[in-house]
Amino acid sequence: MSNNNSKEAAGQESGGRRNREQQESTSTETTRRPAVPAPKPVTPPLFRKIDWLTFGITTLAGFQSLLLTLAPDLTLEDCGELAGRSFYAGVPHPPGYPIWTIYTWLFTGVSADFQHRFPCGRFFGCSRGAGCGLLALMVSRAAA
Repeated sequence: MSNNNSKEAAGQESGGRRNREQQESTSTETTRRPAVPAPKPVTPPLFRKIDWLTFGITTLAGFQSLLLTLAPDLTLEDCGELAGRSFYAGVPHPPGYPIWTIYTWLFTGVSADFQHRFPCGRFFGCSRGAGCGLLALMVSRAAA
């Protein structure tokens, strides 16, 4: 008999524990509010307007300064060889400057000039302006 009583007591204990857990879980479910999503943090743009203005002014200044000082004809050294090879997309001499040749060939292909020294000069002006502009953009951003 004591054995049956201990089983009943254990059953009541475990049943009582289950009932309490169910009551607690239902009471917390009714009082829970739906989760509100956290607002997204506002991130400013990487480059400000003044940075882009600096880039534009410096790029135009670099491009214009080279175009104003561009030689009217081919100069000494490798100028004629490189300009001629870029017009026909050929390899001038070792090491050949493959990237330079491809870019100047694209500039001469897009250009309406048949004097291929000027498209090469414009390419130099664009690359110089872009290099100066990117440097100014980085310096302006770093100063912020």
